[in-house]
Amino acid sequence: MSFTVGTKDFRQALRAVSPHACRDSDLPMINRIRCYVDVENVTVAATDRFSAALGLVSVWDSSDTPVVGHIDLSLPDVAMILAVFTAGKDNGVDEPEWQLQIELLEKRTVTASDSPDVVSHAVRVTDVSGLIPGEVLERWSPGDRVELGPLPPNVVVEYWIARPWTPPLAAGRDAA
Repeated sequence: MSFTVGTKDFRQALRAVSPHACRDSDLPMINRIRCYVDVENVTVAATDRFSAALGLVSVWDSSDTPVVGHIDLSLPDVAMILAVFTAGKDNGVDEPEWQLQIELLEKRTVTASDSPDVVSHAVRVTDVSGLIPGEVLERWSPGDRVELGPLPPNVVVEYWIARPWTPPLAAGRDAA
C-alpha cells in the first residue's frame, strides 16, 4: 500500500488528534493513532475513551492497486514524524507543494521447513516534495502476521530508521 498526502495537512491532522490518543498502558488497543486510508482520503482518528478526534487528509497520489486499509501509529511514531517532516509555505495552488509518500511494506524471512516464516512489517514515510526524494523514516516491527495490514499495537520491539537520501548511479557512466 502506497499513497501520497500533503505534508502540511497530514501534520495538522496528527497534531489535532494526538491530544485525544489514550496514554494508558493498560489499554494498548486504543494506545495509538489510526489512519484509515481509502481512495480519496486518509481519516486520522484517536480516542482516549472520553473524547475522540478525527482529521481528514486528501490523498493526492496512490499506487496502482486500490489503496484501502489502515495504519496504526504510536504516539512516539507521531512525535518522530512531526519532528522530521516540516512543511514550508504553500504557493496557493490546489495541489500541495510539500508532500509525503507513506508506504506499508512487508518482509518475509524464510526459516527452516518445520517452523513458520517470519514476517516483518514496516511503515515508510518519505518526503517527495522535490525532484529527488528527501528524508526517509522507516519503522519495522517484527511479528508473525501473514497479512499485510495494520501493525500490531502490542509489539514491543519497534524502531525508526532515519536514512539520508543517496543519489542513484547514473546509467552509462564509467566507474573510475
